[in-house]
Amino acid sequence: MKLRHYILFSGHMIDREDRESPRFPEFKEKGVIESMRIQLEEIIDSNPSSYVGIAGAAAGGDIIFHEILIKLGVSSQLYLAYSKEEYIEKSVSYAGNNWIKRFDNLTQILPVHILDRIDNGSDNIWEQTNQWMFEEASKAGKSNFTLLALWDGKTGDGKGGTSHMISIAKEIGAKVKIIDINHLLD
Repeated sequence: MKLRHYILFSGHMIDREDRESPRFPEFKEKGVIESMRIQLEEIIDSNPSSYVGIAGAAAGGDIIFHEILIKLGVSSQLYLAYSKEEYIEKSVSYAGNNWIKRFDNLTQILPVHILDRIDNGSDNIWEQTNQWMFEEASKAGKSNFTLLALWDGKTGDGKGGTSHMISIAKEIGAKVKIIDINHLLD
């Protein structure tokens, strides 16, 4: 029997048009897709396990992560901080109709979990969601999950971002793989 191995993803959203310092401009999407596919194949090929992907569904890295796992035949689950409608409003619609369609497609074919507010000492919804996903991913033990992060190496725009996820993973000794978005071409 194969062990279950969780692949937890955290990464940048596609940049808003008014973003002052670009982090994930749209022209990098092809490079992100290719780099993420390679990293996911390496994770999957390195360990004979049954895999489950866990991530949000924001426009950008989250949606790309789930789409690649579907193509690789790996099960995946959406973890949303808000109801689908509110999530679209806060984390998808700004990027345009294409991203909304991609989000809707994922919610039709993958299990969707919506955060039931928790008291973990933080009033930040994104930190709570990160903690919730970590708890789910670590149920099989820290040696049976990997955090894959699409990151620019900087502290995020607010609490609960990719740097927060990476610090939690390192703190508990989990495997961390980082795709450095700064080095990706179009």
